[in-house]
Amino acid sequence: MIPAQLLRKKVSSTRTYKYRIYDNLAESFKQVQTVRRLYFNYALKYLYQHYGSKHLDHYLPTGKKRQYLRVVLVKSF
Repeated sequence: MIPAQLLRKKVSSTRTYKYRIYDNLAESFKQVQTVRRLYFNYALKYLYQHYGSKHLDHYLPTGKKRQYLRVVLVKSF
């Protein structure tokens, strides 16, 4: 159990940001999230097919090979 004195934090100042979301921005955000999810699922499926549990002898690429894999994923989509 952590003593209450250690949990209290002294802060000298804080910043407050105010943002306003307009209707078209909210719709655009939903569309971007959908596309992002689509790309993520495609990449995940590709990686599982090429480096999944049935391909234990293949290692995930690093360095320049990782950059090449990124290019291949973008071109194949």
